Amino acid sequence: MNWITHCAACVIGLVALGTFTFAQSAVSDSASLPPQAVVDASRCVVAVGRLPRSSWPRSRMQAWQNTVLGKSGRGQSSSLRTENGDRQSEKKSLVRVGQRDITFFGNGVVIAERGLVVTCAHVLGDPREHDYFVCSRDAGGTSVTRRANLLGSDPYSDIAVLEVPELPAPSLRYRAGPTAVKTRVWAVGGTQQIDAGSSLVVVESSVSGLRKAGPGVVADNEAQQTIHAFGTLIEVPAAAQLSNSGGALLSAKGELVGLTTSLVKRGSEGRAAGYCIAADALFQRVVQSLSSGVLPEYGFLGIQPNNLLPQDRQIGHRGAVVSSVLPGMPGEAAGLTAGDVIVSINSEPIDSRDELFRELSRIDAKGQVFLTVERLGRPGVTRRLSARLGKKPATSPRLAYAISAPKPWRGMMVDYITALPPERLLADFGSVARRASIAVVDVRQGSQAWDAGIRPGDALISAAGVQFDSPEKLRDAIGKISGEVAMELIRPDGVVVPVRVSEPSDAGSER
Repeated sequence: MNWITHCAACVIGLVALGTFTFAQSAVSDSASLPPQAVVDASRCVVAVGRLPRSSWPRSRMQAWQNTVLGKSGRGQSSSLRTENGDRQSEKKSLVRVGQRDITFFGNGVVIAERGLVVTCAHVLGDPREHDYFVCSRDAGGTSVTRRANLLGSDPYSDIAVLEVPELPAPSLRYRAGPTAVKTRVWAVGGTQQIDAGSSLVVVESSVSGLRKAGPGVVADNEAQQTIHAFGTLIEVPAAAQLSNSGGALLSAKGELVGLTTSLVKRGSEGRAAGYCIAADALFQRVVQSLSSGVLPEYGFLGIQPNNLLPQDRQIGHRGAVVSSVLPGMPGEAAGLTAGDVIVSINSEPIDSRDELFRELSRIDAKGQVFLTVERLGRPGVTRRLSARLGKKPATSPRLAYAISAPKPWRGMMVDYITALPPERLLADFGSVARRASIAVVDVRQGSQAWDAGIRPGDALISAAGVQFDSPEKLRDAIGKISGEVAMELIRPDGVVVPVRVSEPSDAGSER
């Protein structure tokens, strides 16, 4: 089924212009061609492909680049062949290069002149198992395939950033200010069209909803929860026509409004929904972090919230009710107690449990927030609390990846104590968490840390006689020490243990 047949029920007109195919959606009240700014910005949309590493020995990668792409990186269109297929509602295409198949599962958007491409993380699969490629067009319209370096992939936001040196495509700027319902927009994508050398699909539509909640990204038959389950998505009917993820949602000025994501389904009906990840402040924070090769962090309050009961709303309550407060967590330190109703965070109104999670996720770990709190039975009587957030635990089974991720120190990896697995935080861990901000999350057997008796789950009170409130400060300090380091730990059962971590025999490794 080709694209025109698939969209016949929702397209009023179809006009080909150069290397782009423009379609006016039935939801649009305009039959005109897109503004020139949209046409120009559409050239920032590329195809993102992957190749299993097991089928492509790294020793042959340079030879492939020299003989197939050419020393300048320019592809030879005569060497490309496409085959269409379906996978989990994603359209894909295979570009055959010699005896190797690069699978193009989605799109990406060029966001910086140094060749940074943002796409949906689920498009990339497991970064341990794949190499990545980007197919774009040169100034003459010829398809060009280049090797891409993965800088970072974050499953919670479903955002990933690739770097493609010498990518000739222009870059997009973000839309300034909030997006409103009924805003005129254009969805741009079409994976198979890009690498086949034909047309991009540009579909006009309008924003029909904001802060929509998706049930999570569904890929490889696994339901993965993301922040978008809490209501971050823009609903745009035209986006469902593209049948792939990672395309651009553009304003009339050619600004990036959002990133299309086709794997989100609407409730239990199983119908594809036109959802886009909003290119808002949260999106930009995540992209900036991943572009630096660092995983983003999300704020964690350490409470169990619920929605208010209907009878509570009837007497004037709004917000999310605190069912319980985890001992030793930021919520307890701020003064929250069970029965409190959080009605705003940093003056942003909160009306549900999901809204609370969404707003906390917009803030980085160690960020300070101001909470407006009521007590059940006393609507209108508020108090203002200040909390210093921890780091949200990673709960997705999908791999998070960053090229500049912290390295082990003498075989030991540390993180915020709030980043420990949820089952550990729910246990009687308060006495430990009140005394330490940092926990050991992994220890390599046989390492200096292991031999010193350090184990995953231990909390760190001090190192070299100094207390630290963040893993970054700890790593920076102990990484400069060449000799033995004295540490004070708290075991999960609350027992305080002094240890001494010896220097590696090879002083240049894992100092």
